[in-house]
Amino acid sequence: HLGQWGDMLHTLRDGLHMAERNGHHLAQQLLQLAMVWLHEQAGDFAAARALCEHVLAQAQSTHHTTGYFFSLLLLGCAHHGLGQPEHAWHCFNAILQQIEHNPDALEWIFQMPLRHALSEYWLSQAAFEPARREAERLCNLAVQPGERTYLALGKSALAKIALAEQQWELAEAELSQALAVLEGA
Repeated sequence: HLGQWGDMLHTLRDGLHMAERNGHHLAQQLLQLAMVWLHEQAGDFAAARALCEHVLAQAQSTHHTTGYFFSLLLLGCAHHGLGQPEHAWHCFNAILQQIEHNPDALEWIFQMPLRHALSEYWLSQAAFEPARREAERLCNLAVQPGERTYLALGKSALAKIALAEQQWELAEAELSQALAVLEGA
């Protein structure tokens, strides 16, 4: 919705109402996750966490793998936004443990938001090497399908890491690359 948050919220509410009315529980779960993501992106981390805890319980009871992983990811992001790093790590680590045992458990498209979230998490912990590793993974994942948003986010994360390490020229180069990606959109 190109930054039109109100329109997005209205569309999600309409979709949720339709899914509820038609008894389509999977669509309802996925639309609720989109609502969680909207709250998380808007900085309403408390609402994101509350809704996401509910959706995670649903995903666990229905054994919906995508809903489970995406719920854990968004719940981790909400905890991170609320300044609860232990809770955030618990969510992220649960995903990492699952994909360590089964690399195909998490659909590739969700690897990008996971790697972005992990990079931001590690950066907030002043753990620059793991933050850099996750940001580089994000860039590598994003460049394959030409996913500009996540490529720009990966470059932006690398710029933040460079700034935190006081590597001014590298930070400027990474930020320039992020902007170039966006300008090419």
